[in-house]
Parts: sequence; C-alpha cells; structure tokens
Amino acid sequence: MGKTNKNSAEYCFNHTKIRMLQRHNLDITLEEYEALCTLYNSKWSITVLNTEKDQCVFETEFKHKKLKFVWCDKRKTITTVF
Repeated sequence: MGKTNKNSAEYCFNHTKIRMLQRHNLDITLEEYEALCTLYNSKWSITVLNTEKDQCVFETEFKHKKLKFVWCDKRKTITTVF
C-alpha cells in the first residue's frame, strides 16, 4: 500500500479494510465497501446511532454481523469500523 492522502476515498477504504481485519477478522472488498457507502446514502437497512459535526456512527449488517461504521459527510465516505 502506497502513501495516500488521508482525505481520499482510497485512504478511507484502506483504513476501513485494516480495521475490519483487526477488529472483526473479516475482509472487505472495494465493491462491498462501496455498497456499504450506498446503503448509508440511501438510509436503507441502517440504524443511525450518533451524529456529531461532520460524522455519523451507524449500524448495519455485514457478513451476518451487526457492525458500527463511521460516515464522514465532508469526505462522503465511510472512514472506519468499530
């Protein structure tokens, strides 16, 4: 993985992928990540847990597990998974 801009969608995907492996022992593809971003934008099958400034924590199912993700309105993408 090369160095990327922390505000880029590529950085956000890579960071989320790493955290997904570390915290849940699950892998995520770019296509799955993009589908999760689309879910957030459509507000379908998600539960918004908290909103603060430009970020929103939401919960949805991914690979048969309920997971919490952070959405950044400024970047228009998911930035990490809890």
